[in-house]
Amino acid sequence: MTKEYHLIKGKGWGEMEKDPPEGEPVELQVRDADTFEEKRIRAILSRSGEGLPGEDLLWLYGRAGHKPEERPDNPWRIKVLGEIPPEEEEIVVEVRPAPKESLGRRGDLIRSLIRERQ
Repeated sequence: MTKEYHLIKGKGWGEMEKDPPEGEPVELQVRDADTFEEKRIRAILSRSGEGLPGEDLLWLYGRAGHKPEERPDNPWRIKVLGEIPPEEEEIVVEVRPAPKESLGRRGDLIRSLIRERQ
């Protein structure tokens, strides 16, 4: 079954005015059309899809990302080579002293969530 991906130019592909290169491996940030999950992938692209066995569809979106760009070559074809794992970032949580006025139950909930996170 063919999968569909969305590429938002200016975000998933850093250059707004240029299309991604065709026929060579490139790193992109795409959105899965079924789950709307964003992924960093390494893939080969083609406007026509010739020579890409097991190809999927790639829709190019403008900066707003609300609808595909009006272009005759949309959708492109994409051959996903692999997913790039997300970089691990350390999350730093700073606990400040409680304000003098009470936040009630809501404040207790927030403080307990922060303690669990630490």
